[in-house]
Formats: sequence, structure tokens, C-alpha cells
Amino acid sequence: MRFSARERKAASLLLFRALAEDKFDHDLTSAVACPQKEASFFLRTRQDVTVSGLEILELGFPEAKIEFFCEDGSVLEKGSALAKIEGLLRPILTSERSVLNMMQRMCGVATLTAKYAALAKGKAKIVDTRKTMPGFRLLDKYAVRCGGGTNHRMDLGDMIMFKDNHLAYSGLCYKELMEKARKDHPGVPIAVEAETFEQAVELAGLKPDILMLDNMPADEMKRVAEKLGGSVVLEATGGVTLENLESIAACGVQRISVGAITHSAPAADLGLDA
Repeated sequence: MRFSARERKAASLLLFRALAEDKFDHDLTSAVACPQKEASFFLRTRQDVTVSGLEILELGFPEAKIEFFCEDGSVLEKGSALAKIEGLLRPILTSERSVLNMMQRMCGVATLTAKYAALAKGKAKIVDTRKTMPGFRLLDKYAVRCGGGTNHRMDLGDMIMFKDNHLAYSGLCYKELMEKARKDHPGVPIAVEAETFEQAVELAGLKPDILMLDNMPADEMKRVAEKLGGSVVLEATGGVTLENLESIAACGVQRISVGAITHSAPAADLGLDA
């Protein structure tokens, strides 16, 4: 996998801001300790990891020669080398921390997503949410794809998604809301949220593009899936963990949305070794 033009631009802007925050043009330590000479480093993983964000190396070390040993989406064991970086010592050391911060974030998201996807065993797609790091959404969602997950809506304009708060304050019922949505925004996908078996069956009759089963017990989701027989795309949402994912995937839903893969993914342990 590689960045789209939009993702590469987002990565470039984020890296520029990170370097500016780090005052890369005032690296006093490297100025004092490091001669201006050629050097080479290996980027290694210190844990088992699913790789994401290799192009950050090209953006962060633009004058260096980079040799890649894997691709985004690769699964590597602890101690494996992702790439070799050769170039002037000071620029590499100056950018090192910002580059690693971004790559560790992306590899962490991809690695956690892969764990969820493995547990789903192909029975349901693992789908991300908008619970992403502010400013990092394009890269978070790219990392999800590297880990075998699927992207949900990218932003508020990609889909109309009615939840309980919208219903509570709109003054309209779900039928009226969906009719208005289809009239005002034809062709835009619509998702609605159900919390009970009865509500799910009722809302399925309105033919949403996605019916979200929110915090519903697995046995109740199974009843919904059996009742509706594939007539609508079912998405399990809320309270999904590594511990309960297998039981959710077995109940007949087509999608399982997991906020944790982006809002709680631990950074992967990567290091630049001479």
C-alpha cells in the first residue's frame, strides 16, 4: 500500500508542523556533538508489528537514500528492519523524533486493527470511526486499512448518520428524518441506530443503507440478523473489545465498528539504530 496524493499531502503538513514544534532549525545537541558527515541507520521494530507509514521516511529524510525492506501492510517480527537510511548525520538526527512519532502512531493503529481483524476471521469487516487523533484522521484511517480494516465515513459530509441525540432534538421521527434526508441529499448513504430488537426491525423497514446495532447483546444481535435475513447491512457498534469480538462476529452482522483501533491504539515500538 502507498499513500494517495491527499494522504501524502496530509502527512507532509503534519510532519512540517511536528518539526516546527520541535524547532528543528535549533538542534543544539547535534550542532555540538555531531560532525557534518555521512551516516547510515536501520529502522527496526522492537515488537511484532503491522507496518504503516513508510512514506513518512521519504518526507522526513528528503535528502537521504532510503532502502525499504517491506511494504505498508507487512507483518514483521520483533527485531526486523523496515528500512535503511543513509545520508548526512545532522539532518537525520534532527528529524528522527518527529518521523518516529508519526510512524509509531501509524504502526500502532495498524497493529491493533490487525488483531481485531484476525479475531473476526472474515465473518465481519472491522470498521473504524471518527474517533481519530485530531488532525491525523487521514493517516489514522490509512493505517486502519494497512491492518486489514475498513474505513467508515471520513467526515460529516460522507454519510448521514442518525443517532438518539438527533432523534431527541429534531422533533421528527426516524421515518420523517429519513424522508427529509433523501429529499435534501439524494444519493448520500444513510445510517440509523437501533438499541433494541424491536427498534431494529422497525427501522429496517425504512431501508437505511446501514442499520447500527448499538450496545446490543450478541444474542439479541443474532435475533436481529436471523429476522432480517440479510435485507439490510448490520453494523455492531459500542462496547466492542478484543475479548468479546469473536462472539459479536459470529452473530451475523456484516460490520463491526471499533473506536479503540484509533482512539486507544498504543504506539508501536520502533527505533533508529546505527
